Amino acid sequence: HTPKTEIVDDEFYVTFPHEMKKEHYISFAALAGCDRVYLMRLYPEQDAAVRFPRMGGGGTLYFYCTEHGFMKVKI
Repeated sequence: HTPKTEIVDDEFYVTFPHEMKKEHYISFAALAGCDRVYLMRLYPEQDAAVRFPRMGGGGTLYFYCTEHGFMKVKI
């Protein structure tokens, strides 16, 4: 479930290779930097993608899957 991160329009565009069914989906993604946290809710049957403002050197992306639990990755 490693997300793919691109820079689009000076923002982080993050896509998750993950299904988004009612019984199994990514419910939120949060980007934490040295002084901020951005949180985006995701819902079943929508695209598994979010956009976050770019922060200096990146940050840590946290996300929660309703079946596999809490995960994190550096971006």
